[in-house]
Parts: sequence; structure tokens; C-alpha cells
Amino acid sequence: LDNTDNFGSDVSLDESVDGYLSDESLSTVSSSVSRRRLLAKRPKTPELLDDKDIPALELPASATDLIVPSDHILQAVGIYEVLRHFRTNLRLSPFTFEDFCASLICDEQCTLVAEIHISLLKAIFREEDSNNSMFGPHDNKDSINICLFFLDGMTWPEIARAYLDSDRHPEFRNSLPALTSPNFPFVPLAEKLQVLQTLTDLFLTTTSVRMDITNEGNIRYDDHCRACHK
Repeated sequence: LDNTDNFGSDVSLDESVDGYLSDESLSTVSSSVSRRRLLAKRPKTPELLDDKDIPALELPASATDLIVPSDHILQAVGIYEVLRHFRTNLRLSPFTFEDFCASLICDEQCTLVAEIHISLLKAIFREEDSNNSMFGPHDNKDSINICLFFLDGMTWPEIARAYLDSDRHPEFRNSLPALTSPNFPFVPLAEKLQVLQTLTDLFLTTTSVRMDITNEGNIRYDDHCRACHK
């Protein structure tokens, strides 16, 4: 058979295929080389000498301008961090750590302390309501709900005591001695922090906190009502 094409060319079929493959292989090689050039190389690991003299780390002196005693600062910071990070879930306006410490030391009726406890209790009650929890017999449900959900600046200590007393778990009952005191919330700082620590630990177990941690990084709009919390 004659390998001459319609235009009179003497190029054979094998040569045309070889030329096509060679051009394609060259383009593939060139593209792969260009791709390899775009990849950044990992920096070389530095060599650490064991016999190198490293000076001792000198830490600065601890701050002494906080009004909270030093043995309670770490617990106060942990509670404040929960309130600050989940302030949207708690419907709390931002406040500084100094204001939080001042409210704990204050021996008078403080609005900030009351609002923090009320916000924590409301968040916990919303979780209990979503789980269809019952705090007593069915015929006493309405009277119990009136006592629990009527939260304000005067009733929150008794409601917190009644809620924590409803469970026999040791974690719940650690704060009862402070709540059963007739002078609460005018009690020592350690007892105030113990009550707040218990409420924040219970708040961290709610579904809203779990969803907030799962969806961390996504934009969340403040689309709830501050009156009805819906």
C-alpha cells in the first residue's frame, strides 16, 4: 500500500504518530517542570547543639495592681474567659476584667454580678427546656416553672440554689453552702467564685456552646430578641 496522503506527502503514518507523541511528551515534560518550580522547598532544619549555653529565662514580676488576691486570679480569669468568649450566647455586653474583679470584691448590690448569674441561669434553663427536662411532678410543673423562670435582680440567688439543689451530683452540691447562706451574694470571694465556676461549667455543657465551637470561624449574626431570647 502506498503511504502517500491526498496532498502528495510522503510522510508515513508511523512518523506522524511519532511526531505527535514527541510533541505531546515534550509539552508534558515542560509543564511538569514548570509545576515543580512553583513548589517551595521546605527550609532546612537548624542544627541544635546540645552543648550550647542557653541563658536562664528570667520572667518578669507578677502584676500587683489587680484587686483580686493572687490565689484567686487564675480561677477568676477562667470564669471571665468563658463569659467573654461566649458573650453572644449569654446575651452579655462586653466588660473588662478589672470591672469583673471589682464586682466580685464589692460588698454592695452589684448589677454586673446579678446580670452574669441571670444570663448563665437563663442559658442553662433554655438547654433544660430544649431537652424537655421536668423539675417535678406533672401537676406541679406550672408552679415550678413560675419559680424557676421568674428571674430578676432580687430572685436569682434563690433560683440558683433551688436549681443546684435539684440534683444530687457532687459537682452541683459543692456550691450549696454558699447559696444557702443568708448573706449571699455578700459572701467571701472564694464562695462567689465557686458558684460562678459551677454555673459556667454547666453552661459549657449546653448545645449552644457545642454548636458555637463546631462552627467556629463562620459568621454568626445576632438575630435574636433580647426580650424573649428567640
